[in-house]
Amino acid sequence: MRMRTPLLPLLLASACVVTSAPPPQGPPPPPAGTTAPPPPTRPGLSADGRHLAVDRTFRGRCAPAGSRGGCYEITLRADGSYRNLLYDAAIEGSYEISGAIVTLACEGGEPQQLELAPDLSRLGDLEAGTAP
Repeated sequence: MRMRTPLLPLLLASACVVTSAPPPQGPPPPPAGTTAPPPPTRPGLSADGRHLAVDRTFRGRCAPAGSRGGCYEITLRADGSYRNLLYDAAIEGSYEISGAIVTLACEGGEPQQLELAPDLSRLGDLEAGTAP
């Protein structure tokens, strides 16, 4: 007498595939031959989001009236350059915005990072105004 092995459990077991990979996140990639639209930028920034759209001066503490010196201020220019006026000494260089951080770089110095307020009203502890 010959015994038959039921095939249904074997077929069901071989048809199940378990995967541990998570489902893809985010929008699907653009079709081949096309480019993805640029990410939206905050108002007041350049199209690439790396610089301000217009020159803006951020001002902080000022030297006492009647003393030698002026105010501590940083002017970020739309062309990606900046001027950091430390009372009566100026430093110039370039800057780049990445998210909420502005990185200031000058020749021969260490890069400095300051937080930029979402509404562009503050840079670190400096208040914004329009560049002269």
